[in-house]
Amino acid sequence: MADFSLIKDGLALLKSYAEFMLVAELATLLLLLISLPVLFAESIFTFWGKGFPREIRGPLLPSGGFLLLLIVIVLLILGLAVLVFIAVYFKLVPAAERLSRFNQAFTTSSKFVKYGYWGGLALGLLGLAVFALIFFPMIFSNSAMFSLERVIAGVLALDLFLAFAALLGFIGWVGELMLLYELGRATGIEEFKSVVVLFVAAAALGLLVLVGNPWVFMSFVLVSTILSIMGFYVLRSASIKALQQRVA
Repeated sequence: MADFSLIKDGLALLKSYAEFMLVAELATLLLLLISLPVLFAESIFTFWGKGFPREIRGPLLPSGGFLLLLIVIVLLILGLAVLVFIAVYFKLVPAAERLSRFNQAFTTSSKFVKYGYWGGLALGLLGLAVFALIFFPMIFSNSAMFSLERVIAGVLALDLFLAFAALLGFIGWVGELMLLYELGRATGIEEFKSVVVLFVAAAALGLLVLVGNPWVFMSFVLVSTILSIMGFYVLRSASIKALQQRVA
C-alpha cells in the first residue's frame, strides 16, 4: 500500500521550493530594475562620455552614488545565491526523493535532479578551489612566482570544471522538468505541465542574452525573469491543489 505521507511531504517541499524561488525571481527582477540607471549611464558614457567636459561628466556619473548602488547590487546577488541554494538543495532535491519513494515513475527524474544539481555544485566548488590553489600563491608570494603559464592553466582548469558543472546542472534542470511533467500525469493537474512550458520558454529567452546589445540583453532577461516568476507562481498553486486532493 502506498505511503501517502511521502507524496504529501514531497508536495509540501515542492510548494516551499516554489515560494523560495518566487522570492528569488522577484529579487532578480528588482536587481534588473535598479541596474537600469547603471546601464543608461554607461551607454551615455560609451557614446558621448569622451567628448564631455570633465565638469559635466562628473555630475552625470557621480562615483559615490554608483558605489552605493553597486553595494546594493552585490548584497542582492548574495541574498539570491542563498535563496536559490536553500530552494534547490533543501527543498527541490528532498521533494524529488520523497516523490520517487512514493511512485517509481519519479525515480529517473529524481536521480537526474539529485546527481545533476549536487554534482554541478561539487564540480563548481572544486574548480574554484583548483583555481585558488594555482592563482593565490602568485598574489601572496614574490613576483618571481607570477607567470602567464600559471594564469592560463588556472583559467583553463576553472573553465573545464565550470563547463562540466554546467552540464550536470543542465541534467538536474532536465530532471526537474521531467519530475513536474510526471507529477502532472500522476495528479491530473495540468498546471504542472504548464510550468514546464513556462520554464522552457524562460530558458530559451535566457539563451538570447548572448546578443551583444545591452538593451536587447536587458529586454530578454526581463522577459525571461517574468516568465520564471509566472512559472513558480503556477507551480506553487499546482502544489497546493495537489495537496488538497488524493493522488490516483
